[in-house]
Amino acid sequence: MTEFEIARSRAKLNRKPMMLIFSGSDWCCWCVKLHQEVLVQPEFAAWAEKNTVTYVADFPEHSPQSDELKRQNAELAKKYGIDSFPTVVLTDADGREIARTGYRPGGAAAYVEYLTGLMNR
Repeated sequence: MTEFEIARSRAKLNRKPMMLIFSGSDWCCWCVKLHQEVLVQPEFAAWAEKNTVTYVADFPEHSPQSDELKRQNAELAKKYGIDSFPTVVLTDADGREIARTGYRPGGAAAYVEYLTGLMNR
């Protein structure tokens, strides 16, 4: 079972949407900004834990990954039509897309508010 399949199973079991974060963690400046300004902030982490099952599909250029993880993330990027980084895709527990976004300035609180609005549309 892949890491994504485990996350998807958790989403179904807990009846939560998924938040798929497509990132180039070690080369994409906007991905680094999203990570530093939002993803690692306690307010965002608490919100994400409570409201979603999060999966990060990373596409690093300088950090090693297993061939299986590379393949899994490439398949997800193809499935969701990812053509830029960072891309955040919100899906229901079955993987159907609800909304997508990317980096937004304003920090964790503003990002939480924005994502909450997207999920409640």
